Amino acid sequence: MPTPNLATAVRAFAEAALRLSDADLDAPWGGPQPADEWQAPFEDHRELCFRVYLQLRALAVDTLALRTTAGVPFTTAQRALAQHQVAYRAFQGALLGVADEELDIAPGAEWALRTVIAHVVRAERGYLARIAHAVDQQHAGVEVTETPAADFEQYGTLSDAGSLEAVLNRYDELHRRVIGTLTSLTDAEVNAVSFWWAEQRVVVRFRLHRLDVHLREHTIQVEKTLALINHHRDESDRLAALLYEALGEAEGACIGAEATNAAARQRLAVVIQEMAEALANE
Repeated sequence: MPTPNLATAVRAFAEAALRLSDADLDAPWGGPQPADEWQAPFEDHRELCFRVYLQLRALAVDTLALRTTAGVPFTTAQRALAQHQVAYRAFQGALLGVADEELDIAPGAEWALRTVIAHVVRAERGYLARIAHAVDQQHAGVEVTETPAADFEQYGTLSDAGSLEAVLNRYDELHRRVIGTLTSLTDAEVNAVSFWWAEQRVVVRFRLHRLDVHLREHTIQVEKTLALINHHRDESDRLAALLYEALGEAEGACIGAEATNAAARQRLAVVIQEMAEALANE
């Protein structure tokens, strides 16, 4: 079996946890216990989920501390992207447990879930294209103009067809490109001027923070839609979603300094994967 990374391990654990009923959460846990001396053992499945959450949050704290020690602090862009990474995982977490047949139910005036996902994907591609265009114009020393259509197309054609997994996998490809492209923005470049609406202007820094805000807005919309279509989210759904946010914190902590604490991230991925397999095989 290939060595898991943190994201695949958390996904496997969350998928196993989603199957737990409230009674299951209270049941004793007989699987692996933490090897770290500073952690107490845990007894039931609920504590197991919260312990994985704890480990992810602790990893984020340790990574941030090591960045300071190593002299690789966040740039403005990297800090904003770290916040965006948490929002991205929270959006994914809100969709955990959603069935494919629920994607196209439009309750009243609300959008169907497929429409929401398509909108946030197109918006994220739009932000990336507009930021890149603004920075290019800053470097060229020319007056700011609207982003050409071809600049959007270079980041791929977007499709909202297929299963929820297929749609989210395509979004993940774009999102990783967004993070990878914008991580290197300097503090001077985040002040590049960009078109907003019509003749309005904003700076790139505003757009970076909008990446986070926009996803939070539509995560709430997802939650509203799920309630309206009578999709019940029980405790295990909420625990799994919490793990995704903690994953985003751990991932965001190393944006721009990927080598920092990499060994610890890998060790934790292996531990979480082992717990996921034990949980799935109960």
